Amino acid sequence: RKGGHQTHSPRCRRYGAYLLRDTARVTRIVGTLASGLRKVPVTAKIRLLPQRRASIDLALAIEESGAAALCVHGRTLAQRPKYAEKHGVESLAPDWDAIAEIARVLKIPVIANGGIESRTDAQRCLSQTGCAAVMSAEALLEKPDLFVEDEEPAIPRMLRLSREFLDLAERHPSPLKYPPTKSHLFKILHRLIGVEQAQARRKAAAGEPLTEREKLKLA
Repeated sequence: RKGGHQTHSPRCRRYGAYLLRDTARVTRIVGTLASGLRKVPVTAKIRLLPQRRASIDLALAIEESGAAALCVHGRTLAQRPKYAEKHGVESLAPDWDAIAEIARVLKIPVIANGGIESRTDAQRCLSQTGCAAVMSAEALLEKPDLFVEDEEPAIPRMLRLSREFLDLAERHPSPLKYPPTKSHLFKILHRLIGVEQAQARRKAAAGEPLTEREKLKLA
């Protein structure tokens, strides 16, 4: 905890991307894991720091601490979806050139992350950055078959994937009390439903009438 805040936020607890400002702590964590798990490769994932040189120095420090591979998200801490309305969607564009520079100086494999929304994106990113691999997060949750070359129209594709997902969920029930089935389904159908869940919640809390799409978000 920092500053006496009674919160579990990443900023106050100094984890996630907020930890990157403390290079000594980062390298101590990686080094401890690497020395303790001698037969298990230790990997790390970072976001870019505001200055490119600082990002490179941090990556080198993590490599020197014993990391077997490093994943680099090509966005800074400030480049988050919640800031898109304020700074514009273009402000969220990942910096693949910065990832490429890190990949050139490191000896360990570098995995590029950010802006991978299709198989074409993945191939273009590998070519531009020279990385060993790419990682996709949100886009892969939305399109589980992201790396498949397929010209299937968007809506039939979403419906097909949703049915396949539900079939698998029924065939292999989750042991969790609150399985993530609905949240994963919303990810796949996000573009079809087309409304933010937070907005629907605000309207419902205010007693305002909801559209059928907004009702789906709260189902």
